[in-house]
Amino acid sequence: MKRAIALLIAVLALAACGIPSDSRPRDVGDNERLELADQKAPAQAASPVGPKVYFLSQAPSGQDRLQPAGRNVSSTPTAVLTELFNGLTKDEQQTRRWRTSIPADTKLMSALEEVDGTLLVDLNQAIFQATGDNQINALAQIVFTATGIDGVQRVKILVEGQPQGWLRGDGAATSVGEPLTQYAYPELNPTSQPDYPPAPSPTTSTTTTTLPEAGPQ
Repeated sequence: MKRAIALLIAVLALAACGIPSDSRPRDVGDNERLELADQKAPAQAASPVGPKVYFLSQAPSGQDRLQPAGRNVSSTPTAVLTELFNGLTKDEQQTRRWRTSIPADTKLMSALEEVDGTLLVDLNQAIFQATGDNQINALAQIVFTATGIDGVQRVKILVEGQPQGWLRGDGAATSVGEPLTQYAYPELNPTSQPDYPPAPSPTTSTTTTTLPEAGPQ
């Protein structure tokens, strides 16, 4: 009887210790794998790297400029554009004071890449809430974000499957179904120079040579 009680105590003690340490390799049971999974270190927070999405800031001149922001997602058109439509992070909005002209209810319905480098971006009707300059800014955000993806050269923006005509940066409307490129919005290009007057060129001094007066012949 005493031997049985001692054996029971030993079994309970081993169970309380969790996974036993063995002197040789052995298969880990399913219940022990769950315990090991629980002991993993927590995942690191996502860092602001990876594909770029574009938001807006205001230059000292008062003109809008696009600003790239990294997103730690895959480089597929759907993943990147979804991040754009998800909007700004708290830091981008409150600290950097960036903004977006894309209406909050805008949804990506599909993003299909064609073999010629054209990306078909299908949106819902909410994109029409942006008009005038806001529409130009919103389109530029979409175009610069999409053409930053490898293989994408131009963007054709549809609304619920229907081609549209959109505004370029100069306010002129494109023909229905015409693809858009970064060249349609040069004023918003983040790599363009600010609207400051050019530096004056150095003053060039001119030397005048005075010829001696001719004497009497």
